[in-house]
Amino acid sequence: MNKILLDVNKAYDNTVIIQKCIRRGFDNLLMYLFDFSTKDTKKKIVNYFKDKRYDNELVEYEAKLDLAKYNILDFDIETENNIIKYLETENRQASAVHIRPNKIVILTHGLAILYIQNKICNYKSVLKIIDKYASPKDKWLIKFKDFDYKDFLVSWLTECDRAILKNISMNNKVRHEISNKLIQAYKENRLSPDLEWIYFNYFS
Repeated sequence: MNKILLDVNKAYDNTVIIQKCIRRGFDNLLMYLFDFSTKDTKKKIVNYFKDKRYDNELVEYEAKLDLAKYNILDFDIETENNIIKYLETENRQASAVHIRPNKIVILTHGLAILYIQNKICNYKSVLKIIDKYASPKDKWLIKFKDFDYKDFLVSWLTECDRAILKNISMNNKVRHEISNKLIQAYKENRLSPDLEWIYFNYFS
């Protein structure tokens, strides 16, 4: 399967595997396969998620954030408002929650990703929620152009996918700031292989 997926010039259309994923509820794999899929296969995946029912609201919120992230379903205002209401009701900062998985981190990070992908419905409300409850990493993510890079941690980069890294590195000022941070980490022997790869591909 990996060999097929690595060839990005070919559209993926293994109907048997898709049907097995649908029957067994392999949602994460279906999301991953979506971008590689043919038009007909994409339609099957979209219809599966449109009709899907979830065990509880938190599982549904997480799924809908991911579905919007991967361009499978649009993010709707009702889900956005429900997530905001949930976070306001919990009224806890991400750093104050020590249970794993940390639902505050998951939801605020999902909102932050959609925010920078321009897929949010009410930007003012989401920005307010992220400012109040999100982790420092996600507060950086939505304001990376105006962030005070004295407070930046290079480890945050490892939690960004390639599309986000590309978007961030396109800003010359930000690329320079992050490049300096990565070079300093290298001098202090704190540059992991993942960060080294990120440096040479996006910030060198």
